[in-house]
Amino acid sequence: MDVECAPLSAEVFDSLEKNVRYFHEHLDELIEEFPDKYVVLYNGKLIANGKKIEKLVEQIEAEELDINMASFEFVPKTNRVLVV
Repeated sequence: MDVECAPLSAEVFDSLEKNVRYFHEHLDELIEEFPDKYVVLYNGKLIANGKKIEKLVEQIEAEELDINMASFEFVPKTNRVLVV
């Protein structure tokens, strides 16, 4: 079964790029504030956090934001990389 994906608009791509940049630039702060939680980034800004991703999705939908522009990232307890 083939799945077709619509191309990203420039606005969505820009938002996702900002989200990734924010996450990596602020990871240490996020670990300190939100360990073992999900954070939601939207257009390069932190807009929500919580333990359950389902609740965060509901919150984004309730705020009528374009979910395609949101990034849901899990914040680990530490900023360590395991190399095997």
